[in-house]
Amino acid sequence: MKVLNNGRRTYRKEIQFSDEEMSVIRRKAQSANLSPAVFIREAALGKEVKAAILDDDRAMWRRASEVSRGLQINLNQLAHRANIEGLRPLAEVNKEMIARIDSYFRTGAWRPFNINDLKRGQTAIAELEKEIRRLREQMKEEQDAKMEFYLRTKDGDAAFRRKNNCSVYSDNAGIRWWFKYRDEPAFELPQRIITKYHNGDISIRDIMNYWAEYRQ
Repeated sequence: MKVLNNGRRTYRKEIQFSDEEMSVIRRKAQSANLSPAVFIREAALGKEVKAAILDDDRAMWRRASEVSRGLQINLNQLAHRANIEGLRPLAEVNKEMIARIDSYFRTGAWRPFNINDLKRGQTAIAELEKEIRRLREQMKEEQDAKMEFYLRTKDGDAAFRRKNNCSVYSDNAGIRWWFKYRDEPAFELPQRIITKYHNGDISIRDIMNYWAEYRQ
């Protein structure tokens, strides 16, 4: 075939094919969205002939892309919520899923999860976090106990009163007792509460909590 300078094709070349060969040519030409003649010419000239992307394929990939974006958004939201709630094992799984989905739609290669390894990892992390929570609760209980003991001492009682600008006082006969907090009206304490306070069963902080709950 000769191509003139003006681009017109003026040469014809007759070539024969068997039924099997022609069937293969037609199939390949159709996949490239070309006529058999154009396909043969392009192939003979050494041009790369790629399979055409069909409309159904385009629609499928568009839909897959939309699903991927939506799925990644949902997983990101779930990971964010998991972090807020302290569920880091779940958050890490979601991050890994997001990374693998992104890699799949970029490369076409899916890296499968090893479910057993994943479960073992989650279990180990969950047990570690459970132990950390237990230790924190234990430390808090110990700190609360130390603080409560300190508040029942003379120095602790005085320090709490100064810090919170509150006081416990009685009438001249020592029969009626009141709790006073800053500029709030004085609150009369029941005899059972003041008795516990004097016996060291409760602290000044307990009296303040009682006042906060029962004041008018």
